Amino acid sequence: LAYINILDNYSYESGGGIYGYNFNGEISNVTVLNNISSGDGGGIYLENSSTKLENIIFQDNHNRVGNYDLNGGGLYLNNSLIPLFVNVKFLDNHASKNGGGLYLINSQVENAIEIEFIYNHANQNGGGIYSLNSEINFSGAFITNIIQNDATINGGGIYLKSSLISGSYLNISHNNSTQDGGGVFIDDSGKLLLSETNSGLKFPKSFI
Repeated sequence: LAYINILDNYSYESGGGIYGYNFNGEISNVTVLNNISSGDGGGIYLENSSTKLENIIFQDNHNRVGNYDLNGGGLYLNNSLIPLFVNVKFLDNHASKNGGGLYLINSQVENAIEIEFIYNHANQNGGGIYSLNSEINFSGAFITNIIQNDATINGGGIYLKSSLISGSYLNISHNNSTQDGGGVFIDDSGKLLLSETNSGLKFPKSFI
């Protein structure tokens, strides 16, 4: 899929804009805007897939109002591999439960370059990112901005559970949670392994 707009769609189950199962391909130069799902993945849902994602905007996608047990406002990954994740922006997406921008379970994201999570919201945990039994590797010299996201419970910017985030040049700032971990909440042996921490990792004004 390339050079298309996915906007104003509604799914009665998962994947408000796109649902992919065993999708081994590429999505590039796509805007995923204002989609709604009654299941997980307001914008895109991928399961058992190996998919390259490049030059994508996830904006204003959300789970159906009234169901408070849905995950992944922008993108939901289940048992999937993303071998290339370049220039992907998550802007103002909303999850009724966890992972306002991105929710991943039993999944791996490699080569994440030039990524932004801004103004995403989760009604429970992980305003920007919620990661369960998964790995994300941020690479390259571009700064990843995780800013002004919020969670009603824990992990305004990032919530890690039995997961690993590695890489460098993360700007985690101005995020908010009403309980613990305004910037990052790490649970159940989660790990945050980052280099260039003096100049590349920032936690200014991330509130608890």
